[in-house]
This record gives sequence, C-alpha cells and structure tokens, in this order.
Amino acid sequence: MSKKLVAGLIGWLILSLILMSSVWAAVNKDKAPATNDKSAQLSKSVIPTKTQLLQSRPRWVTWEKMNQDLDRAIRQELSGSAFEAAAGIIEESPFFAPSVATETAPENFDTAGNSWYDIGSNHRLGRIIAIVPASRNVGIDWANSENAALTTRNIFGALWIGASKTGGNFLGDVPTTLVGRGGFPCITYTVRGGKLALAYHHATGTPDGTWWAVEKVAGNFDWDDEFHVPDSIVGKTERAIWTTAAGGYIIDAADYDNDANATESLDVVHFFGNEGNLTGNSVDRYVYSRAVDSAGAWIYPGFTGTVAATVDTGIRISPTVVTSKKSRRVALIYTSERQCGFDDACSDVFYIESFNGGEDWAAAGYNFLSPPISNNRVNLTNFDSSDATRPTGDLMGVYDNNDSLVISWNQWVTFDFLAGVSAEADLYVWTKAFGPRKAVDGNFTVMADSAENAIIPDGRRQTLNYPHIGVHNGTGTPARTNFLYMTYVQFGGDSTTQYADTNEEAYLNGEVYVVCSTNNGKTWSSPRNMTVSRTPGCLKPVANVGTCSGTMFASCAEMVDDTIHVAYMTDEYAGSLVNSENTSLTASNNEIIYMKYPAFTPTPVQRISVTPGSFIQIPGSILTDTFYVQNIGNANLTVDSIENDSGWLVLTDTDTSGFTIIEGDPDQPITFTVNDATKPDGVYFDTVVVYNTSANKPVLSIEVIMIVDNGDAFVADSFRTLNNGTMLLSIGNTGNLGNGLDTAGMYQKLGTDTTSMLFDGTTFIVMRNATGDTVVGQYMHSQNGLHALLPLHVKEDSALGVAKAYTTSAGNTVTIPTGTYDYARAKFTSFLPDKLGVPYPGAWYGIVVEEEFWWFSAPTNALVMIQKISRENPPSWWPDVDKGTDGVTSYIGHGIDFDAVADTNPSSLGTTAANYGRQVPGYGLLWQQGIDPSSNYLVDSLVDRNGHFTALMNLGNGGTIDPPAMHITSNRYALYPGTGYVADTLYRMAADNSVDTADFWTADSIPGKQFKYFATDSSKHDSLPVDISSLMTMWILAGGDATVRTTAAAAFVIVDTSTQSGNSGCFKMTSNYQKIRNLLGLDSVATKLVHTAVQCSTAACIAKPGDANASNTYTLGDIIATVNYIFSKPGCTPVPLCWLSGLLCRGDWNGSGTVTLGDAIQGVNYIFTKPGGPWFPVPSGLCCTPYTP
Repeated sequence: MSKKLVAGLIGWLILSLILMSSVWAAVNKDKAPATNDKSAQLSKSVIPTKTQLLQSRPRWVTWEKMNQDLDRAIRQELSGSAFEAAAGIIEESPFFAPSVATETAPENFDTAGNSWYDIGSNHRLGRIIAIVPASRNVGIDWANSENAALTTRNIFGALWIGASKTGGNFLGDVPTTLVGRGGFPCITYTVRGGKLALAYHHATGTPDGTWWAVEKVAGNFDWDDEFHVPDSIVGKTERAIWTTAAGGYIIDAADYDNDANATESLDVVHFFGNEGNLTGNSVDRYVYSRAVDSAGAWIYPGFTGTVAATVDTGIRISPTVVTSKKSRRVALIYTSERQCGFDDACSDVFYIESFNGGEDWAAAGYNFLSPPISNNRVNLTNFDSSDATRPTGDLMGVYDNNDSLVISWNQWVTFDFLAGVSAEADLYVWTKAFGPRKAVDGNFTVMADSAENAIIPDGRRQTLNYPHIGVHNGTGTPARTNFLYMTYVQFGGDSTTQYADTNEEAYLNGEVYVVCSTNNGKTWSSPRNMTVSRTPGCLKPVANVGTCSGTMFASCAEMVDDTIHVAYMTDEYAGSLVNSENTSLTASNNEIIYMKYPAFTPTPVQRISVTPGSFIQIPGSILTDTFYVQNIGNANLTVDSIENDSGWLVLTDTDTSGFTIIEGDPDQPITFTVNDATKPDGVYFDTVVVYNTSANKPVLSIEVIMIVDNGDAFVADSFRTLNNGTMLLSIGNTGNLGNGLDTAGMYQKLGTDTTSMLFDGTTFIVMRNATGDTVVGQYMHSQNGLHALLPLHVKEDSALGVAKAYTTSAGNTVTIPTGTYDYARAKFTSFLPDKLGVPYPGAWYGIVVEEEFWWFSAPTNALVMIQKISRENPPSWWPDVDKGTDGVTSYIGHGIDFDAVADTNPSSLGTTAANYGRQVPGYGLLWQQGIDPSSNYLVDSLVDRNGHFTALMNLGNGGTIDPPAMHITSNRYALYPGTGYVADTLYRMAADNSVDTADFWTADSIPGKQFKYFATDSSKHDSLPVDISSLMTMWILAGGDATVRTTAAAAFVIVDTSTQSGNSGCFKMTSNYQKIRNLLGLDSVATKLVHTAVQCSTAACIAKPGDANASNTYTLGDIIATVNYIFSKPGCTPVPLCWLSGLLCRGDWNGSGTVTLGDAIQGVNYIFTKPGGPWFPVPSGLCCTPYTP
C-alpha cells in the first residue's frame, strides 16, 4: 500500500526520491510539435507538465486501483451454478469478406462465433489460434457467454480445414461433457499426431481446476471427453486455473506406451497455470504438469494423483509454456517479484528451460525452487528499486526456426508503486543473441483537446497489449524464413485520427497491428494496422447491436506460412461488460474473427524512442539524472542535436551535439543536472528537445519539471488502510475513501468472499465561474482533482480520554465520546491542471478543506467525518492564479460510490453494482440497498431487495437535520468521468436539492424505463438496478465568504445475514442511524419513525409489534403473555413461542430483536401512559405494521 510522508526534512527527502526521474518514466510530450525556435523560458510553468499530462492521457491509475481491476475480474470466476455447453452450429459469414460492421480492411476474414464475454485474459493472453503444419488445419477457441447477463460461460471453438472453408468449417461446443464454468482457454496441437488440443479451466463447481481436450481424429474437431490434469498444490485447496498449454514431444526412453521401443518419440502436452485464488490480491503459485500419449491414452508420469509441480510464485497471472516443434525444448515463462520478497514494485520476466521435453521436471522429487535446480531460472529484466518501469505480466514466447527461444512482453512506460501506473506501455522482445530490445513504442504523443479524455476499455489494458509472435517457415517466400511477426492490440496512437477513434462515451476502439523483424529480433519494422477499422464517434448499441468496429484482444498462430494467422474479438461498443465499464444495456454480442494477413518484407525505417520521457524533480540543490535515446527502428538513426533553454537545467553529456545510433546498437545515455539554487519557490519547466532523422518523432520532446518548495513542502498523495477491528477502510490525504480497493472499502469477510461495501468516495468542491465554466475537484475513479497540502496524519487504536465536541456552522454540537478509535486527518484543495487554460498545477481557487475522520468500532462501525472549510492563500510553490472564480458560490460535500452487496447468497457476494436507494428528507439520510439482478424492468415495489445496506447521514438537529442537498444518482452521469459524465451534472445536483437526477439523462433513454433515480412519485423512474452513488452537499460557501465553516457527516454499512427479506437489514440500518445520533449527542429521532420514512421494507407486514396475543389491540393481556414467554410458563404449546402467537417480534416492544423484561416494562408504561416516553412499540421483522395509537 502507499507510504506515509512525514513533515520536515524527512518528508521532503522522501518526496525527492518519489518524484525524481527514476519514478516518472516515459510520458510524452508537447501538445504542439516543437520547433527550433529557442524562445526564452518563463520562471513559472506555462506549458503542460507531467501531472497535467497524466490526467489527460488514456488512463493513469493508482497501483491499488489497478490491482482492484484485476481482483474484480478474478472474482468474476465465482459462480453459483454449473453450466453445460450449448451444442449446434454457429451461423457462418462468407469467407474472404469482411464480417465486422463497417470493416474496411481488404484482408481475408471469417467469423468463428460470438460472445458477450468480452475479455480474453487478466494479464497474459494464451494463444487462442493454432495451425497444424502438415494439414494447415486452423483452430480457434474462446470463452463464450451467450447473453448479456453472462449467466453461462463455456468454451467454444472453430475449425478451418486447410485454413480454408473448403472441406467444412465446424463450429460448436467443446467438449460435450463440460461441467462447471469454463473460461480463459488456449489452443495447441500434438506434434506427432497433428491433433488440435484445447486447454481451459473450470473456476467453480465440481470439479474445478485445469482441464483439456484433444481431437479424437485429427481434423474432425471431435471432442469425446475432457481430461483433468494434475493441478493441485500440497497444502492448498485452490487448484491451478488460467492455464496455457503447448504440444511437444519426448523420446520414450521410459517406454511409457509399453511397446518395448525406447527410441521412438511420443506426443506430450505441457500445462502451466496459476493458483486459482479467486479472492485476488495475493501471491500465488505457478503450477506445471504434462500429459504423455501412451498408445492413445493420456497419462501423467511423474505426477502423483492430482498434485502438480510448483515452479515459482508471483503476483501476476503470467505463466506461459512454449515448446519447440523441432526438438524437445520446452520453456516456462512468467513474471515474479522474487527479487524483492514479492513486493509489487519489482516484477521481472523469468524463464526456465528443459531440453528433454520436461522429463527432468517430471522426475520424482524434482523441486523447481531449490538449488541447484533454481539456478536454471533466468531473469531477463533484472529491474531494481531505481527503475521506473516494470513488465505488466502480459507476455508470450515462441521457438524460431533456429530452435532458439524468443520472448515478448508488455512493459509499463511509467511505474511507481506509490503514485500508480500509466496506461502507456511499450513492447519488448528478448532473444538469446540480442537480449531485451524495445520493439514498439507505446508512449504516444498527447493529442488535441477533443481526444484528451479518451479512455482505454478495461482497466487491465494499456496502449499496447498481447504481443504474440509467429515465425515464418519459408513457405511461399523462402527469403522470409525465420522472419518474426509480432501482432498486438493498440489503443490510441501518435496521430489525432488514432486518438479520435472512440465511441460516444470516449472509450477508445482498439486495432490489431503487426511489426516484423528480419534479423532474429535485433530490430523491428514500423507498425502496420492490420484491421483498419476506425469508427470515430460510434453510438451506443441498439438492442445490443453495436456500431463500433474495435478490437478487444488478439492472438496469432506460432507458424507463419507466408500468411499471418490471427484470431481476435471485435468490440461493437468499446468498454468492457465484464469489467463493469459497460452496462447490460450497452453490451454487445461481439464476433470472434479469423483473419488471414499476408506476410511482408518490411522496408527500412528510422524510429526513435526515449526513456524516461518526462521528469518531475525536487532537487534540494543539484541533482544529476539520465535519459536514454533508443533506436527502435530497422535503420541507422541520426540525432542532430539535443537542446534546451533554461539555466537551471544543464545538459552535461558531450554527445548533445549529435551522434548516430547504428541499427541494433545499444541505447545512448544522456546526462543532465537540475539546480534550484537562487530560485524562489515555484514551479519551473524546461523541454529537452531531441532533433533527429526518425519517421515517428523527428522532434522528440522530454518534459522536465522542477518544483522548488523551500517554504511550504510539496506533499504527495498517500493512503492508509485502517482497521477498526471489524472492517478495513482506506483513507487518503486528498479526501478519498476506499480508493477503489475491493478489500479496503468498509470491508469485512463473509464466507469465502468479500463484502466490501464502499468502492470509492471523495470530498468534492464544485463551482461555476463568471463565464459559465464548471470546475469540479474530486478524487475518485482515477480523477485526481484534489491535491494534498499536508501529509496524512493517522492514529490507530488511539484512546480519547476526554470527549471532543465540534460545533458545526449549522449550530449543532457533535460530540465524540471517550473511547478508542482509529483517527485520521487530511488537508487538501482543488487541483486541476490545464482546466480553464491554466497549466500545472492549475488555478488556485482558494478553498481549503481539512477533514478529521473518527472511525467507531462495532456495533455502529460508523465513520464520522468532520470538515473544516476555509479560504487560504496557496503554498509558496503554487502560482496564485484565479480564473474568474473569485466571488462565485462554491458547493462542498461528499460523493460516495457505495456498493451494497447485491447477491443474496452470503457465500457468493461478488456482484455489487445492482443497487436500489432513496433519499429520506427530514432525516438527513441517504441509503442504498443490494438488489438481486433481474432480467425484467420492475417497479420499485416489486424489486427483489436483500438485507445489505449502506448509509450516508448528515449530523444535524431539528430544522438543520437535512444538508443543503442530497441525491441518489447514477455513477455514470455524476461520478464516472469519461462514461457520460459532465462536470455540470454534479454542479447542478450539488447546488439544488430539488433537482431530480432524471433531468440529466440523455435523449436515448428508454422512455419511462431508463434508470435515473428511485423516487416515490411514480414508477417512471423504476428499472433494472444499476450502479448508483450517494451525493450530499454539506455546505454552500457564498462568494467572498471567508468565515471558517464546519460540517459533520457519518457513513456506515449493514451486512445482514439473518434474513434476505430486506426488512431485517432495513431495521438494523434505521436502528444504527439512531444509535449513531445518540452516541454523538444529537437529538433523539424515534427508530420507528425513521423506519417508516425510509420505506425499505420488502417482507409482508403480518403483525403488529407488541401485540403478543394477536388481538390487534394493546392491553394488559399482551403484557401478561410477554411475561409468560420470558419465564416459559406452561399453558400453551409449543412453549414458549406460543405465548407470542408464534412470532417473536410480537413481544419485541423496543425493536431490539430479543424479548426481555425491558419489553414488558415498556409495554406497561405505554398502557398506563407513564411519563418519559415515547413507549409505543417499534416495528421489526414481520411485525412491521406501522404503529397507530
């Protein structure tokens, strides 16, 4: 998790290390092309800088958020049901004709099938296409969900005999005996038998683990049975899943087929997968096994039962196995964090190779992790803590025609465990002859304003993805023998046209590209777009039929026979249904495409890259750093000069006057120094310009930003996960709660799954300037619009010996009683670089929020949030720039993306996006409740709600119990920038409590059925439950008002496992609301009144509370019956519940869930109207008929 920064010199030194160049790797460049005009530089920032660039790029996310994306996808593997594959023939499209909507590429296409399940992998994508050399039979497999609810997911495949439709194209289910949820497949073939083989996993059900199937007759695509491979780990319950497979062969020295022939060769299929830990966020084992063909029966010699061999451990889902088809070589490739004790910050690429078909690995007692065996493990990258780049886990390998191993992988341009990871990624290729070489630069130039908010679909992807390599076998054009062709999926690019290719919600459409190496991976050609299918501005699907022509994932076959054989999934509406960027209404049934692309001989092209590509530094005097100029083309590259202008940045390298990098030569280091001596506090910039002869970036710019903070310290974002003994919660020094972490958002464990109820939350500061521009500062969903002014201050398990009272500006006193708490304090302000035309760090709007967090333990589990709002001058390093916001009214409040658990099964609580909710005027309360997913539109009275709740409450009394505004609203239009969000939406809701959020939905909404906001006026706002949030404006700060203002709010959640009717949990929620008010010294509000106002009951109310004898009146008879119950008196059957007419709640006067003498005393006081009440009975459970005198 993030580190805590401390004040003073120590904090300043840590920040210097965090923000130095080794942290900020290559992020491009000037918006406009640089020229040779050397105009004077200004002392304050006047161009876009690093942080501004990050915010305007496709995605820049915290490390925790990136992990959360993966964890959510992992938990998608959980399923409460077992499904069978569907049989039948999928409709074919004409071969040699485009089958993707508006596809314009001239190459050969055919449709393999369709699927709503729109991801192919979590990190590494297994090969999903294979071609058998002798027959040229082409097979493709994929995970198929047949509806937008994703209620089934199994493995489907397609076959092209002879890579042609001639002879038949068989499409259908594999295998017919599939039991359980199938997913994440790959395909290979047996080297001797020429049979296609599929491998995949069952993530849940019985049995789970790694399974595979092989053709009964080569070329028939017939699957008689599936086989369970050794995949278990000693001492672990999770079997290996997310597997890869590769066919090879061995010499049968052990006579596995019992034919007394020890020199023949046998087919073998190797499997390499990942421990199936479905909770995510863990260090998992990488597991190997193999199957040997013993006279037509597949056996697993060397493996005992289902126990496989543990190869290594790591954090990413990366294990990949590749085999030679010329020899018995087999390699296991993966990423691991072994070098630093499995800290996320040090992933490296490793491989282990066998030269005898894995015979040594299958030997009894073989241990991959112990010397001398572990000495065979090769680390290809060897990163250390100073490196600002890491592999993502997306990798692949192949053996070339010289029987030499080739490994490709995707690598973040910028990686910082504290700050996060960039969306930009480069592609690297390693060979034994040349080592790691950058093949493709994914650090794209920032585009025009209209494209700056473009988003890559699915938080686990980057600009470049899925680098799969095929090797030319000399067929057709012998001169191309051993040429390497690497295909990959790209989002965005270095042109406005590429970056403008988005759907209407700003998600980028992907394209399949290819590069070629003619010299065994030493250098690579310019990229070619294989699909050429841009559909800029494509609209939302109509009846789930999309108009976009993007790509989700792609793979190529290992063999290139003058044709590059590619399989990819189209994307008819960018964004992932599986990863919750798309809703079921915007989902599409995407096609799986087989594409035949002609191999080519590339022409020489000069291409340049640089790493790192930008710097933010706090030097503290003089700091020396280095960047590297790289020739990534297949021609010699000449650098004419490297220049800059400022006096505080000095290029100290003697090569800046020009040099040539020969094709394939090492990177050229360039050193420089920055010096903040004599500089007043402020933000300074310079641009180092590399003038060169490349085709891609002839004027390459490297941003260098220097922050001088001798007065007020520059403070980095930081987070801390607190534990109140019952739940975990991440709190940041920028007003953030939850940080998008599945295990740190009011998180507690239930069964085998999490019940994290708060996905992300923020304080917001919103205003509109004199020209009508809306400015929103918030810190959630990767939008870092608030800047820390102080390090996060945390005290865990801190004892409060004297009660602490806060007087709010509304005139209420909130008192934190004595006790032990987790406590945190943060101070921050709006941080909006490049908004309204002001560069880094953006305009100073003058509003500062200081928040204190008091986290109560059970039974309330309340988070009390005290806000102090003030107007202050900026820190010494921040330029004081105002853009017309002086004198305008500002609105400050909380926006929380609660995710009340939606699944009614406590052991499978994976779905959290389906919520129902209301505001409760007169009680200052917003609540959300989990909903069981439904395929039909329902009025709110019929929605199947459960007992799980979230709540946000204003802490006020009497006429100030309600805040200025509060709303339940859709995330997509209020809090999720890039998916329909408009800043003015949040402004309008924050500014006006009377505004119905239905007003903000677009014209394409389904009339009368599109979800907006559950209101009580009619059913027109009712529909499918979706992902909603709670918004509460805490204070309206008038323009020019410099008075310090104080507000108070509280958040809590209810996870109710006693019943799934919803009523029990609702009563617990309203009861908790009252308990919190009482604890904090606020006015008492009768729980019964709150419960009635909330209207969240769903169970039928069949009785009155306190009416023990079921007479429908309140008399002494009820009290006598209640006492008889308490003392189990005889006289009726069954004792004692018979005294309460069969319902416990009939005797529960105080709504506590139990019946004691306290209930009897309350009943007596009610009947005799004793003073000190109210004494009326409180509705609970099935006794929820509202009290009437």
